[in-house]
Amino acid sequence: MKISKWFQDLKEKQPYWSDTIIFNTCITGKSLLRTEISKAFKLLVDKSEYDKSDLDDIIAHSQSLALLKR
Repeated sequence: MKISKWFQDLKEKQPYWSDTIIFNTCITGKSLLRTEISKAFKLLVDKSEYDKSDLDDIIAHSQSLALLKR
């Protein structure tokens, strides 16, 4: 998964950033599928950084940062 590589590379460069910030920085302006973003978010971002009830809104915001493919 390409998002995972971007995420890990940026996490090494910015160890004090939150996973959510790293994730959103990695996907901003990239051409990605909605499902790809959702799956990667759930896999990469530490669950302690968000409340489960907010997950759909957070993923929707992340998707809004990317250039979505159809």
